Amino acid sequence: MRAPANARPILVLPGFGNASQDYLERAAPAEGGGALVPNLQARGFQVAVVPLERKDWFKVARAILTRGFWSSSLTTSPGYTWYLERVEEVVRQLRQETGAEQVRCQAGGAVAARCRG
Repeated sequence: MRAPANARPILVLPGFGNASQDYLERAAPAEGGGALVPNLQARGFQVAVVPLERKDWFKVARAILTRGFWSSSLTTSPGYTWYLERVEEVVRQLRQETGAEQVRCQAGGAVAARCRG
């Protein structure tokens, strides 16, 4: 499938414990083919990945020190605030570069729900 002429940019949000490189680097053919981003780009889609390193995920542990964690009323702060800020920055860049009003996100779980609004 080729990207339609009016395709919105796609933003990949790395899953818990993953790094940006996991979506950018092609796997060896014996491992099942290529990575998500190069495959989408080859089809004509404009794709960006939220920049993350695996070590960034240790920031989630900050939430353990909060009352919200221990009372089961935890929000995205402080554990995921850093992640959401990075998502917001990349969305802002994509909108500025492409003029798109909306950006499609590939993500799952609570983080994706927070990003949608």
